[in-house]
Parts: sequence; C-alpha cells; structure tokens
Amino acid sequence: EGYDVHAFADGHEALADLERTPASVVLTDLKMPRMNGLDLIRTVRERAPSVGSILITAYASTETAVQALRYGADDYLTKPFGLEELRATVGRVLDARRLAHHEREAVVRVRDEASALRQSARKAAAELEETRESLRLSRSDLERRVGDLEFVRELTQLLARKGDLERMLQTTAQVLARRFEAHIARIELELSDGVHVAEHIGTVEPIQALAGMGHGLVRRASASESGIVRDLVLGFGRPLEGLAASVQVEGRFAGGITILRRSSVGHDEDDQLLSLVVPSLATAVESELNRRRAQDAALGVALGMLDELESRGALYAGHADRVTRLAGRIADTLDLSPRLKHVVETAARLHDVGEVGIPTAVLQREG
Repeated sequence: EGYDVHAFADGHEALADLERTPASVVLTDLKMPRMNGLDLIRTVRERAPSVGSILITAYASTETAVQALRYGADDYLTKPFGLEELRATVGRVLDARRLAHHEREAVVRVRDEASALRQSARKAAAELEETRESLRLSRSDLERRVGDLEFVRELTQLLARKGDLERMLQTTAQVLARRFEAHIARIELELSDGVHVAEHIGTVEPIQALAGMGHGLVRRASASESGIVRDLVLGFGRPLEGLAASVQVEGRFAGGITILRRSSVGHDEDDQLLSLVVPSLATAVESELNRRRAQDAALGVALGMLDELESRGALYAGHADRVTRLAGRIADTLDLSPRLKHVVETAARLHDVGEVGIPTAVLQREG
C-alpha cells in the first residue's frame, strides 16, 4: 500500500522516534514490556493529537473496547487477524483522520471570516471616533460624517447578525432605500451559486426601466476609479437621480447597488457614504459564502462518516435516508418553510453521527 513502517521493541522507543519523525498511525499491542498499549495510546494522543492509533489485543471484550476508546484509540484488532483486515482497519483510521482534519480547516475558515467581519465593524467604529475628534471639518459637515459612519457601523453589525444571504441583501436594500430617500434600491450580485437580486420599493409609482438603467449605471461604476457613479436618468416622465456602486466579491466584479431617487434630495457626500457601504456588504457576503462552504464541507464530512458506519455494517443500510424522508414528511405536515424543512432533514440525517467514535464491535454486539 506504500506505507512507510517503523517497528520498535516497546512503547518508549516508539515515543522517542515520534519526537523525531512524523507519523500518521500508531499500531500497538496491548501487552508490552515497560509500557502497555493503552498507556502508549494515551501518551501519543497527548503529544501528537493528529496521529491515529489502533490497539492490538488477544483479549477482545466490551470492557477492553470501551477502555481503548477512553484512552484515545481510533480502532482495535483482535488476534489473530489477516493482512486484509489490517489493511482495512488502517485505511479506515486514516480516512477518519483526514475527514476530521478537513472539518477543522472548515471551522478555522469560518472563524477567520467572522473575525474579518468584526474587524470591519471595529474599523468603522475607529473611523467614527477619529471623525469625532477632527476639528478641521465644520460642525454641519462633521455631524453629517458622524451620521454616515454611525449608519455604516449599524449596517455592518446588522449584517453580521443576519447570517443568511437573501435576508442580508434584502435588509441592505431596505436600509439603503430609507437612508437615501430612494424611490427604489436594488442590489444584484452574480455569485458562484447564481444571481441574487434584492429590491426595495419606497414609492407606489412604478419604475419601468430600472433593471436596464441599473445595469448600465453599475457597469459605468465598475469602470470608474472610485467605483461610484451618479447621473440623471428619466423616470415617471421626469428626471431622477441615479446613484450606483460596483461591488467586488472575492476579488472579482460581482454586480452592484443601484439607487433611484428625486434629483432634489441628493448630497455630494452620499457618494462617500455609498463607498463606505460597499466594503461592509462585500465582507458580509464573502463571510456568508465561506460559511456556506464550511457548512457544506462539515456536512460532507459527517455524511462520509455515516456512510463509513453503514459500509462497516455498524448501522442498517439506508437507515439515515429513511429517517430523513420521515422528517421531511413531518415538516410538510407542520407546514414549515423550505429553510426550516432543510434544517430538520439535515438534523435527521445526522442523528447517528455520535456513533462514529464507537468501535464497530461495540455497536454490533448483541443485547
């Protein structure tokens, strides 16, 4: 199988070599001179948590299995055993370790993105404090700037609490329409999973050509140095002010924000305010995309573990699918939303995931 195997006379020699040479799996007999197998497994788990461990014993019993698991063993073999059984056990332990490593990486990515969002909020707060202390601006300009930064900070904190892309975009469109006194505020982003559109109408008067006007303004904004464009457009048979900002997500142009309002309500400082909103929105969107990827990765890891249990015969084949279908029917009966139904079905599919760490022999024992 291409494994590089190192053999040692006792546990102390193995630990000494582990200090010098990385290892993936430790196979140890239960009965050994100077240090028994359980003590070796416990010490390896303390010093090198990423290393898997398999206990070899001629005294197979439920008590031995439970004790091995308590000491940190991933699996165990009962003497005598064949080469194929050894190869399969080592493969299972390595696969489980790789899945666990991927899950830890996914968690770290989500934590990093959450930290970036908090830093964005702290940065907005720091800019707010700096602006408050500035004496170079006139009182009216200072009050407007403080208000803008407070608005951005509150929006950033609001986005951090939403945790759902569609609600995040819709909330942003609603808040922007109210803040800019807009007839309509529209956000359109093309992401890896498709086009997402959020629109808030602040007037009963229809705007017929918004989508076309919005696309044109956003394209112009993406080509400008500031990323912001302001222009007059025709609406209701009279001029309206169009304000657009391009949005980059994960380093590429994804779409933008379009605001249409009466031309008499605009201020030159609104360009700067919109330019502050864009990075907060982009950071929140990127964080949500990474959260979704991490969630999918973690779900994939968990489903892989359940598939492994079923392949080992530790669970009845198709059990998770049957429970999931039953949960889905219950959700339909309760008239849950599609989002809540998905949550219920996912929880049902993963209800046996806690059995992953239990050796097959324990799961399959009678009684």
